[in-house]
Amino acid sequence: MQPSTLLNPHNQPIITQKLSVCCPILNHFLSGGIPCNSITEVVAESGSGKTQLCLQLLLSAQLPVSLGGLSSSSLFLHTEFPFPFRRLRQLSLSFLNSHKPLFASSSFDPMDHVFVQPIHDAHHLFDILLKLDSFLVRRNSTQSPIKLIVIDSIAAVFRSDFDNTPSDLKKRSSFFFKISGKLRELAEKFGLAVGKGVEEDGRMSVSMKTRREGVEREAKIESFKSKVGEQESELNYLEAVITVEVRAAIGDLVLMLR
Repeated sequence: MQPSTLLNPHNQPIITQKLSVCCPILNHFLSGGIPCNSITEVVAESGSGKTQLCLQLLLSAQLPVSLGGLSSSSLFLHTEFPFPFRRLRQLSLSFLNSHKPLFASSSFDPMDHVFVQPIHDAHHLFDILLKLDSFLVRRNSTQSPIKLIVIDSIAAVFRSDFDNTPSDLKKRSSFFFKISGKLRELAEKFGLAVGKGVEEDGRMSVSMKTRREGVEREAKIESFKSKVGEQESELNYLEAVITVEVRAAIGDLVLMLR
């Protein structure tokens, strides 16, 4: 983002619409919620509730803007199988009970405003992103446009698609930035809030993990070289000792023969 884009034509700060996470504490730390026109990573350890938060966002987006929502539908791209339909149904019922005055119509079902797409690998994810432009244009002409895209989790597709060889690590990093660039493009073009679930395993993103693994691999190679060098030194030392001892034995034998 260029510095000039932070101000509107009247030199006033641009106010970014945000999606409430329906938790006052998290909203406080996020200065109001998940921002639109950008990408937000939800990073935490496995089993800490990342998917739960992502599912909650799908429902929060349906709230009116006055209550911190986006008055919109959502798209959930899931890479972990199976998709937690049962848990989403439980959350949707709780959501309806918490907002009865808003959704008085008995026919309203929050599940109808959540689109789910399974993702099998990184290339499949990128293909889906390329097709989203036309899909979002069609949906934006309806009364419930899509304003939220959630990917849970982004790291899973990269773990299965690439090996830990130096060439694959480079390809993985490049492809990760390619996908992130497309997500950013969609977010800015359609005013989307984009959320990515990322499992915490010592890094804040796949690209950082790629760099870390590269450093670790180099360290292992250097360690191996060092051990080989030490073994060569030991062999050279033993060879020298044996040579001296053989020479001494030959000298003693010559003296005895005289």
